[in-house]
Amino acid sequence: GSLCMTSMSNIKNFMLFGDLRKGVDFCQWKEEPSTGTRTIRRLSRSPPSMNMTVLACEFVIHQKSLGLVALDHKGNVHLYQYTPHSDGREGDQILRSCATFAMGVPCRSALRLQTDPGVQSLLMASGTGEIFCCRPIDDQAYRTITTLLGMLFTRLPFRCGLNPRAYRSDASRGTLLAPRKNIEDAVLLKSFAFLSQPLQNSIAEKMRLPLPALMRATVPYGSNVLG
Repeated sequence: GSLCMTSMSNIKNFMLFGDLRKGVDFCQWKEEPSTGTRTIRRLSRSPPSMNMTVLACEFVIHQKSLGLVALDHKGNVHLYQYTPHSDGREGDQILRSCATFAMGVPCRSALRLQTDPGVQSLLMASGTGEIFCCRPIDDQAYRTITTLLGMLFTRLPFRCGLNPRAYRSDASRGTLLAPRKNIEDAVLLKSFAFLSQPLQNSIAEKMRLPLPALMRATVPYGSNVLG
């Protein structure tokens, strides 16, 4: 169908298109030198049941894993993954929904930068002056961080008793298919380094990890050095 393109990004011969209403399309560019033909083939797209206005789109890379990121007009980050064969949840030729994360303000631009060997993160800028970073990490680090943040949510006081994890969820989704939870808030992760040592030790004991090992495994992900 027709596109009203709002953004585009590419890596090698793969392209990601953002649309005004239809989300994102993941396409492949092919050129046949023998025949002189050039074609763009759509490999997959975001769920058509969810109308999404994309302000910016980009890729994130962690070693051999490729993530597709869409930033919508409501201030949400949508993380997708391309799988040639569907697992039956999203359907054929539909991008795998990995996570949705509410940033609070819409971001209109994204820049992909290499932050570590084999790792490319996103630097995102909003229209109100905030700068965000979306950084891919490995599965083991993610599981440790998710467990740690779950304990912080139950042990620390928050303003008006609000739940920070609930605040970061997208409450305006127009589909019954909930995204997988694969994004966590590094802003809260930094608070662990400034807790009292007795509370840090208590959390480390619950996680069955020595406190120094837990600090080394989590605190570096609370900040990011962009190169």
